[in-house]
Amino acid sequence: MEEPEMQLKGKKVTDKFTESVYVLANEPSVALYRLQEHVRRSLPELAQHKADMQRWEEQSQGAIYTVEYACSAVKNLVDSSIYFRSVEGLLKQAISIRDHMNASAQGHSAVKNLVDSSIYFRSVEGLLKQAISIRDHMNASAQGHSPALGHDLRRPSTGGSRFPPAPARSLQAQLRMSPYVASLFLDSLEGILEVPLL
Repeated sequence: MEEPEMQLKGKKVTDKFTESVYVLANEPSVALYRLQEHVRRSLPELAQHKADMQRWEEQSQGAIYTVEYACSAVKNLVDSSIYFRSVEGLLKQAISIRDHMNASAQGHSAVKNLVDSSIYFRSVEGLLKQAISIRDHMNASAQGHSPALGHDLRRPSTGGSRFPPAPARSLQAQLRMSPYVASLFLDSLEGILEVPLL
């Protein structure tokens, strides 16, 4: 009776020992296999996350650099207010100089026009003197021949005028003025002489 019990107990002990040996022999390989499978499944995702993080880091660094550059530009603009005030002052000076030059040019042109017109004034003075002299001669010789002019004013000339147009043309040539001004002078002469000159 004791031998079968001893055999049964011995078999149980050996089975447990064998199972323990199998567990000890196979457990590291199972753990490594599980670890290998876990790494194989997780590694691509981890690599993708790493690449995304690197790309985000580069973008963040670029954005930080842009913000820093913009901040430095704003600081430089704040510091350059002195230069802007200097430019404003220079522009005001330039505008003032331009206005002064325009005023000077207008003044010079006005003075030049006055100087040029003095010649016309002298010519007009001589012209009026000659016109008055001619009118006096015409009034004095209305009844006969005028020895000073050398023409018979009672006889009409070939152009239908009582007075020859040669003196008026010579005076117009002496004046050397524009046709418009010359026509005004000739109209004045016609009004004084009361005869058409041209």
